Amino acid sequence: MLSFKNTTLFSEISIYFKENDSSEAVFTLLRFLRSFNLPLDVLNLRDKPNAQFSRAQTLMLLILSSFFSVKNVAGYAGSYLNKLLKRHKDLFYRFLSDGSIEWRKVLYCFNRQLLHKITARSDSQRSSDPICLIIDDTDFPKRGRKSEMLGYIYSHVKKSHILGYKGLFLLRSDGKTQTVLDYSVHGEIGKNKEKPYGMKPSERKKQFHKKREERESAVSERVSEYDESKISTSIRMIKRAVKYKIKYDYLLADSWFACTEIIRYVKTRAMECHYLGMIKMGNTKYEYKGKLMNHKYAKSAAGKEMESENETLSCRMPGQTWWHGCQTILLQKE
Repeated sequence: MLSFKNTTLFSEISIYFKENDSSEAVFTLLRFLRSFNLPLDVLNLRDKPNAQFSRAQTLMLLILSSFFSVKNVAGYAGSYLNKLLKRHKDLFYRFLSDGSIEWRKVLYCFNRQLLHKITARSDSQRSSDPICLIIDDTDFPKRGRKSEMLGYIYSHVKKSHILGYKGLFLLRSDGKTQTVLDYSVHGEIGKNKEKPYGMKPSERKKQFHKKREERESAVSERVSEYDESKISTSIRMIKRAVKYKIKYDYLLADSWFACTEIIRYVKTRAMECHYLGMIKMGNTKYEYKGKLMNHKYAKSAAGKEMESENETLSCRMPGQTWWHGCQTILLQKE
Protein backbone atom coordinates (compact mmCIF):
# COMPACT_ATOMS: atom_id res chain seq x y z
CA MET A 1 0.00 0.00 0.00
CA LEU A 2 1.33 3.44 -0.88
CA SER A 3 2.66 5.57 1.96
CA PHE A 4 1.28 8.78 0.39
CA LYS A 5 -2.25 8.20 -0.92
CA ASN A 6 -2.49 11.65 -2.50
CA THR A 7 0.52 11.02 -4.78
CA THR A 8 -0.37 10.95 -8.46
CA LEU A 9 1.65 8.24 -10.20
CA PHE A 10 2.63 8.22 -13.83
CA SER A 11 0.17 6.20 -15.88
CA GLU A 12 2.89 3.81 -17.04
CA ILE A 13 3.76 2.56 -13.53
CA SER A 14 0.49 3.11 -11.64
CA ILE A 15 -0.78 -0.37 -12.60
CA TYR A 16 2.01 -1.93 -10.52
CA PHE A 17 1.02 -0.12 -7.31
CA LYS A 18 -2.30 -1.75 -6.50
CA GLU A 19 -4.33 -0.90 -3.42
CA ASN A 20 -3.37 -3.13 -0.44
CA ASP A 21 -0.86 -5.08 -2.56
CA SER A 22 2.71 -3.78 -2.41
CA SER A 23 4.22 -7.19 -3.21
CA GLU A 24 3.04 -6.93 -6.82
CA ALA A 25 5.02 -3.70 -7.23
CA VAL A 26 8.13 -5.17 -5.57
CA PHE A 27 8.31 -8.25 -7.78
CA THR A 28 7.45 -6.31 -10.94
CA LEU A 29 10.27 -3.83 -10.28
CA LEU A 30 12.63 -6.70 -9.43
CA ARG A 31 11.88 -8.36 -12.76
CA PHE A 32 12.57 -5.07 -14.52
CA LEU A 33 15.86 -4.52 -12.67
CA ARG A 34 17.01 -8.06 -13.49
CA SER A 35 16.82 -7.16 -17.18
CA PHE A 36 19.84 -4.88 -16.70
CA ASN A 37 23.25 -6.34 -17.43
CA LEU A 38 25.77 -5.47 -14.71
CA PRO A 39 29.41 -6.29 -15.59
CA LEU A 40 30.53 -7.03 -12.03
CA ASP A 41 34.28 -6.90 -12.70
CA VAL A 42 34.10 -3.56 -14.51
CA LEU A 43 31.97 -1.99 -11.77
CA ASN A 44 33.97 -3.57 -8.92
CA LEU A 45 30.83 -5.36 -7.71
CA ARG A 46 32.45 -8.79 -7.55
CA ASP A 47 31.51 -10.56 -4.31
CA LYS A 48 33.91 -11.72 -1.64
CA PRO A 49 34.21 -15.52 -1.16
CA ASN A 50 32.47 -15.45 2.25
CA ALA A 51 29.71 -13.00 1.29
CA GLN A 52 26.23 -14.06 2.38
CA PHE A 53 24.45 -11.59 0.08
CA SER A 54 25.73 -10.45 -3.30
CA ARG A 55 26.65 -6.83 -3.97
CA ALA A 56 24.34 -6.78 -6.99
CA GLN A 57 21.40 -7.77 -4.76
CA THR A 58 22.27 -5.05 -2.25
CA LEU A 59 22.40 -2.47 -5.05
CA MET A 60 18.99 -3.58 -6.33
CA LEU A 61 17.50 -3.22 -2.84
CA LEU A 62 18.85 0.31 -2.54
CA ILE A 63 17.24 1.20 -5.88
CA LEU A 64 13.94 -0.39 -4.82
CA SER A 65 13.97 1.60 -1.58
CA SER A 66 13.43 4.88 -3.44
CA PHE A 67 10.11 3.55 -4.80
CA PHE A 68 8.80 2.82 -1.30
CA SER A 69 9.61 6.09 0.48
CA VAL A 70 12.62 4.66 2.34
CA LYS A 71 14.57 7.88 2.90
CA ASN A 72 17.72 6.34 4.40
CA VAL A 73 19.33 3.08 5.46
CA ALA A 74 17.97 3.34 9.01
CA GLY A 75 14.42 3.52 7.62
CA TYR A 76 14.74 0.21 5.78
CA ALA A 77 14.10 -1.82 8.97
CA GLY A 78 10.56 -0.44 9.31
CA SER A 79 9.69 -0.60 5.60
CA TYR A 80 7.56 -3.10 3.70
CA LEU A 81 10.65 -4.19 1.78
CA ASN A 82 12.24 -5.54 4.95
CA LYS A 83 9.24 -7.83 5.46
CA LEU A 84 9.84 -9.40 2.06
CA LEU A 85 13.64 -9.23 1.95
CA LYS A 86 15.13 -9.25 5.44
CA ARG A 87 18.42 -7.34 5.61
CA HIS A 88 20.36 -5.69 8.44
CA LYS A 89 21.28 -2.03 8.10
CA ASP A 90 25.01 -2.80 8.52
CA LEU A 91 24.91 -4.60 5.17
CA PHE A 92 23.96 -1.34 3.42
CA TYR A 93 26.41 0.78 5.43
CA ARG A 94 29.32 -1.49 4.49
CA PHE A 95 28.25 -1.45 0.85
CA LEU A 96 27.89 2.34 0.65
CA SER A 97 31.19 2.99 2.44
CA ASP A 98 33.16 0.74 0.08
CA GLY A 99 35.52 3.07 -1.78
CA SER A 100 36.31 0.56 -4.52
CA ILE A 101 32.88 0.70 -6.20
CA GLU A 102 32.93 2.69 -9.44
CA TRP A 103 29.72 4.64 -8.90
CA ARG A 104 30.15 6.71 -12.05
CA LYS A 105 30.37 3.54 -14.12
CA VAL A 106 27.40 2.05 -12.27
CA LEU A 107 25.34 5.15 -13.06
CA TYR A 108 26.27 5.14 -16.75
CA CYS A 109 25.74 1.38 -16.97
CA PHE A 110 22.12 1.81 -15.86
CA ASN A 111 21.57 4.99 -17.88
CA ARG A 112 22.79 3.60 -21.19
CA GLN A 113 20.58 0.52 -20.91
CA LEU A 114 17.63 2.58 -19.68
CA LEU A 115 17.99 5.06 -22.56
CA HIS A 116 18.15 2.15 -25.00
CA LYS A 117 14.80 0.91 -23.65
CA ILE A 118 13.33 4.43 -23.82
CA THR A 119 14.49 5.25 -27.35
CA ALA A 120 13.18 1.90 -28.61
CA ARG A 121 9.64 3.01 -27.80
CA SER A 122 7.51 4.16 -30.70
CA ASP A 123 6.60 7.50 -29.07
CA SER A 124 10.31 8.32 -28.62
CA GLN A 125 11.11 7.46 -32.22
CA ARG A 126 8.30 9.71 -33.47
CA SER A 127 9.27 12.60 -31.20
CA SER A 128 11.03 15.62 -32.71
CA ASP A 129 11.73 17.26 -29.34
CA PRO A 130 15.36 18.28 -28.75
CA ILE A 131 17.53 16.42 -26.25
CA CYS A 132 19.20 18.56 -23.60
CA LEU A 133 22.08 18.08 -21.23
CA ILE A 134 21.47 20.10 -18.07
CA ILE A 135 24.30 21.21 -15.79
CA ASP A 136 23.47 22.68 -12.40
CA ASP A 137 24.72 22.86 -8.83
CA THR A 138 22.92 22.76 -5.51
CA ASP A 139 23.60 23.13 -1.78
CA PHE A 140 23.88 20.26 0.68
CA PRO A 141 23.59 21.98 4.09
CA LYS A 142 25.01 20.16 7.12
CA ARG A 143 24.64 20.67 10.88
CA GLY A 144 27.59 18.76 12.34
CA ARG A 145 31.17 19.89 11.79
CA LYS A 146 33.02 16.56 11.79
CA SER A 147 32.19 15.26 8.30
CA GLU A 148 35.14 14.76 5.98
CA MET A 149 36.35 17.96 4.26
CA LEU A 150 33.27 19.88 5.41
CA GLY A 151 33.34 23.68 5.19
CA TYR A 152 31.39 26.83 4.45
CA ILE A 153 29.98 27.47 0.98
CA TYR A 154 28.17 30.45 -0.49
CA SER A 155 24.49 29.74 -1.04
CA HIS A 156 23.02 31.68 -3.97
CA VAL A 157 19.56 30.83 -2.64
CA LYS A 158 20.06 32.22 0.88
CA LYS A 159 22.58 34.88 -0.27
CA SER A 160 24.91 33.96 2.59
CA HIS A 161 27.52 31.41 3.62
CA ILE A 162 26.25 28.13 5.05
CA LEU A 163 27.91 24.99 6.39
CA GLY A 164 27.77 22.19 3.83
CA TYR A 165 28.87 20.89 0.43
CA LYS A 166 28.22 21.92 -3.17
CA GLY A 167 26.82 19.24 -5.44
CA LEU A 168 27.32 19.47 -9.21
CA PHE A 169 25.04 17.40 -11.47
CA LEU A 170 24.75 16.56 -15.16
CA LEU A 171 21.34 15.43 -16.40
CA ARG A 172 19.81 14.35 -19.68
CA SER A 173 16.27 15.32 -20.64
CA ASP A 174 14.17 14.65 -23.74
CA GLY A 175 11.16 16.60 -22.46
CA LYS A 176 9.49 13.50 -21.05
CA THR A 177 12.15 11.59 -19.15
CA GLN A 178 15.04 12.96 -17.13
CA THR A 179 18.04 10.96 -15.89
CA VAL A 180 21.07 11.87 -13.77
CA LEU A 181 24.22 11.09 -15.75
CA ASP A 182 27.02 12.34 -13.51
CA TYR A 183 27.73 14.18 -10.26
CA SER A 184 30.55 15.54 -8.12
CA VAL A 185 30.99 17.11 -4.67
CA HIS A 186 32.80 20.44 -4.23
CA GLY A 187 33.95 22.78 -1.50
CA GLU A 188 35.05 26.42 -1.41
CA ILE A 189 38.46 26.91 0.20
CA GLY A 190 38.09 30.71 0.33
CA LYS A 191 40.73 33.46 0.43
CA ASN A 192 41.50 33.36 4.17
CA LYS A 193 44.56 31.09 4.47
CA GLU A 194 44.23 30.95 8.26
CA LYS A 195 40.68 29.57 7.98
CA PRO A 196 40.46 27.36 4.86
CA TYR A 197 36.88 26.44 3.99
CA GLY A 198 35.82 28.90 6.70
CA MET A 199 36.85 26.45 9.43
CA LYS A 200 39.30 26.95 12.29
CA PRO A 201 42.36 24.63 12.37
CA SER A 202 41.02 23.07 15.60
CA GLU A 203 37.71 22.30 13.86
CA ARG A 204 39.51 20.80 10.85
CA LYS A 205 41.50 18.43 13.09
CA LYS A 206 38.29 17.03 14.59
CA GLN A 207 36.89 16.14 11.15
CA PHE A 208 36.94 12.60 9.82
CA HIS A 209 40.15 11.69 7.99
CA LYS A 210 41.09 8.50 6.23
CA LYS A 211 44.15 7.39 4.31
CA ARG A 212 42.86 5.89 1.06
CA GLU A 213 44.12 2.51 -0.12
CA GLU A 214 45.05 1.87 -3.73
CA ARG A 215 41.88 -0.14 -4.31
CA GLU A 216 39.78 2.87 -3.26
CA SER A 217 40.66 4.82 -6.39
CA ALA A 218 37.02 5.77 -6.99
CA VAL A 219 36.88 7.76 -3.73
CA SER A 220 40.33 9.23 -4.35
CA GLU A 221 39.02 10.63 -7.62
CA ARG A 222 36.13 12.30 -5.78
CA VAL A 223 38.52 13.78 -3.23
CA SER A 224 40.74 15.22 -5.98
CA GLU A 225 37.68 16.90 -7.57
CA TYR A 226 36.65 18.56 -4.32
CA ASP A 227 38.78 21.69 -4.78
CA GLU A 228 38.61 21.83 -8.57
CA SER A 229 36.71 24.46 -10.50
CA LYS A 230 33.09 23.57 -11.24
CA ILE A 231 33.64 24.88 -14.78
CA SER A 232 36.46 22.43 -15.55
CA THR A 233 34.56 19.61 -13.83
CA SER A 234 31.47 20.43 -15.93
CA ILE A 235 33.45 20.19 -19.15
CA ARG A 236 34.89 16.82 -18.07
CA MET A 237 31.37 15.61 -17.30
CA ILE A 238 30.19 16.58 -20.79
CA LYS A 239 33.24 14.88 -22.34
CA ARG A 240 32.47 11.75 -20.33
CA ALA A 241 28.85 11.79 -21.56
CA VAL A 242 30.06 12.05 -25.17
CA LYS A 243 32.49 9.17 -24.51
CA TYR A 244 29.53 7.04 -23.42
CA LYS A 245 27.73 8.04 -26.65
CA ILE A 246 25.11 10.28 -25.04
CA LYS A 247 23.85 12.55 -27.84
CA TYR A 248 22.35 15.97 -27.21
CA ASP A 249 21.15 19.06 -29.09
CA TYR A 250 21.53 21.69 -26.35
CA LEU A 251 23.48 22.21 -23.17
CA LEU A 252 21.17 24.00 -20.74
CA ALA A 253 22.59 25.91 -17.74
CA ASP A 254 21.96 29.02 -15.66
CA SER A 255 23.92 32.27 -15.94
CA TRP A 256 26.65 31.13 -13.50
CA PHE A 257 27.94 28.63 -16.11
CA ALA A 258 27.82 31.13 -19.00
CA CYS A 259 31.56 31.49 -19.59
CA THR A 260 33.99 31.37 -22.49
CA GLU A 261 35.36 27.91 -21.64
CA ILE A 262 32.03 26.03 -21.65
CA ILE A 263 30.49 27.87 -24.62
CA ARG A 264 33.66 27.46 -26.70
CA TYR A 265 33.79 23.74 -25.89
CA VAL A 266 30.14 23.21 -26.91
CA LYS A 267 30.45 25.20 -30.13
CA THR A 268 33.65 23.44 -31.26
CA ARG A 269 32.14 19.95 -31.14
CA ALA A 270 31.80 17.96 -34.36
CA MET A 271 28.14 17.22 -33.56
CA GLU A 272 25.53 19.92 -34.07
CA CYS A 273 24.90 21.22 -30.54
CA HIS A 274 24.35 24.59 -28.89
CA TYR A 275 24.59 26.28 -25.52
CA LEU A 276 21.33 27.62 -24.08
CA GLY A 277 21.36 29.91 -21.05
CA MET A 278 21.22 33.46 -19.72
CA ILE A 279 24.19 35.79 -19.97
CA LYS A 280 25.94 36.96 -16.82
CA MET A 281 24.79 40.23 -15.30
CA GLY A 282 28.13 41.10 -13.65
CA ASN A 283 31.24 42.75 -15.11
CA THR A 284 31.60 40.38 -18.05
CA LYS A 285 32.28 42.24 -21.31
CA TYR A 286 30.55 41.31 -24.57
CA GLU A 287 31.69 42.22 -28.07
CA TYR A 288 28.95 43.44 -30.38
CA LYS A 289 29.90 44.73 -33.82
CA GLY A 290 33.49 45.36 -32.75
CA LYS A 291 32.62 47.20 -29.52
CA LEU A 292 33.10 45.93 -25.95
CA MET A 293 30.15 46.62 -23.64
CA ASN A 294 28.52 45.19 -20.52
CA HIS A 295 25.30 43.16 -20.54
CA LYS A 296 23.04 46.22 -20.28
CA TYR A 297 24.37 48.00 -23.38
CA ALA A 298 24.83 44.76 -25.33
CA LYS A 299 21.18 43.80 -24.81
CA SER A 300 20.04 47.32 -25.65
CA ALA A 301 22.08 47.56 -28.86
CA ALA A 302 21.20 44.07 -30.09
CA GLY A 303 17.58 44.44 -29.03
CA LYS A 304 17.00 47.64 -31.02
CA GLU A 305 18.28 46.00 -34.19
CA MET A 306 16.24 42.85 -33.56
CA GLU A 307 13.13 44.98 -32.96
CA SER A 308 13.54 46.76 -36.29
CA GLU A 309 14.44 43.69 -38.35
CA ASN A 310 12.28 40.93 -36.88
CA GLU A 311 8.68 40.15 -36.11
CA THR A 312 7.16 41.77 -33.01
CA LEU A 313 5.28 39.39 -30.70
CA SER A 314 2.23 40.22 -28.64
CA CYS A 315 2.49 39.95 -24.86
CA ARG A 316 -0.21 39.63 -22.22
CA MET A 317 1.76 41.68 -19.71
CA PRO A 318 0.76 45.37 -19.96
CA GLY A 319 3.46 47.66 -21.28
CA GLN A 320 5.65 44.77 -22.48
CA THR A 321 6.75 44.12 -26.07
CA TRP A 322 8.56 40.98 -27.23
CA TRP A 323 10.41 40.16 -30.43
CA HIS A 324 12.45 37.23 -31.63
CA GLY A 325 15.53 37.11 -33.80
CA CYS A 326 19.22 36.29 -33.85
CA GLN A 327 22.22 38.54 -33.22
CA THR A 328 25.88 37.57 -32.84
CA ILE A 329 27.47 38.70 -29.55
CA LEU A 330 30.96 37.52 -28.60
CA LEU A 331 31.64 36.56 -25.02
CA GLN A 332 34.89 37.98 -23.68
CA LYS A 333 36.80 36.98 -20.55
CA GLU A 334 36.04 38.95 -17.40
